[in-house]
Amino acid sequence: MVASLYNWGIRVLNPVLLGFQSRKLRVLQQTGGIPLQIGGALSVWLSRTGAEVLSTDLERIRQHRNYLISKKPVSGSLQPGSGDQTTALLPVRPGGSQPEKTLRAEFLTEFRTMMIYQMIRELKPGSVLEVGNTTGLPAAVMASALKKNNSGKLVTLADNPELADFASSNLRTLHFESVQVACGSFSEELPQILKHLKPVHLAWIHRLNDEAEFRACFDQIFHSAEPGAVLILDCFPGPSGKGPVWESIRYHPGITFSVKLGPVGLLVTGKSSAPLHLDFVLF
Repeated sequence: MVASLYNWGIRVLNPVLLGFQSRKLRVLQQTGGIPLQIGGALSVWLSRTGAEVLSTDLERIRQHRNYLISKKPVSGSLQPGSGDQTTALLPVRPGGSQPEKTLRAEFLTEFRTMMIYQMIRELKPGSVLEVGNTTGLPAAVMASALKKNNSGKLVTLADNPELADFASSNLRTLHFESVQVACGSFSEELPQILKHLKPVHLAWIHRLNDEAEFRACFDQIFHSAEPGAVLILDCFPGPSGKGPVWESIRYHPGITFSVKLGPVGLLVTGKSSAPLHLDFVLF
């Protein structure tokens, strides 16, 4: 119920809020280049969110997510070869939330995955990286966008074998077998992925609770990204309570454009004598 109300609220309120901030959209349009594309994707995303226009793939992903939420997860470990893992146990991240909360959290953050879907559709990146994979459902949304574009490869990284297995199972169920699911510590596995994927055109870093780990991931991806790459970050403060990592990253000298969309931030790599930074008030 809470998730349904939340998503209903953002579908109704965010287009209204964007209307009050139309001047900022005009700034994006006048800037041209990638900021113009991001502004266009933002407008389409909010209008489609409000109109509930979904492709067949996206509707299938939503139905599968709702099915998983409706299941009663059992705490424990996913054992390879234990049958249909999609309908079996949902893994619990060590020290993390309960299984059902993991899925419901992704239900609550549907708006950001749909925004990233539209960004991929608009920017048409050749290589996409997700760091912070949990269920594979956000990766499925991104893969759906790449499928629509008829090009691009996606690698998603989880730091827990059980989460990686669960994500792989969901991606197979949804027929996105082309997505590469990697598993390992971010400090050890990410450099190998970046060497394979380089240059990175679009990356999404999310679900990292440790500020130092978050920053380390950003630094590695930033140095593997070509100018004009888009990096998407969660903007919430870390557990230290010292404020968002976002504020220290967006003013990096290698960032030419940043825009904060409520709890999500977008960065464009490159150098500029007059970088542009915008904040949109959104839910």
